Amino acid sequence: MYSVDVRGDRSLTLQYVPHDRIPLDPSYEEVLKHLHRLWGFEVKLEEVKDTGRREILATCPKKNDSESRI
Repeated sequence: MYSVDVRGDRSLTLQYVPHDRIPLDPSYEEVLKHLHRLWGFEVKLEEVKDTGRREILATCPKKNDSESRI
């Protein structure tokens, strides 16, 4: 876990720092769905690139899908 916005929208941000350039298993999207169901608010997953730049890999609910239930 990287950050929780307790005073704002209560979103949970997870951060992945690759080790030996090993990518995350594609099942991370299913894990985000379960975390969203447990947390009850938006869950974000971001990856820290070699340059230090952060890139959002996924959000749950998906941004274009925010009105639908998971």
